[in-house]
Amino acid sequence: MSDEGLLVETSPGCLIATDTLYTLRIESYLNSQCLPIWRSGQLAGLAFSLPIHPAVVAALARRFPAIK
Repeated sequence: MSDEGLLVETSPGCLIATDTLYTLRIESYLNSQCLPIWRSGQLAGLAFSLPIHPAVVAALARRFPAIK
């Protein structure tokens, strides 16, 4: 995860459409719209519609160690 986007891994059979705007919610830390910009198998790169403040990214990385 960065201030401009994130990489997600989906479950087998789950398809992320590259022409769909998604909302990412992580508890009370983040509520942001993002658009898939690439997809390869179960991995997808999502770009935030607006950059996330670096302090929020850092807080998420501390609270959720899998987010880096």
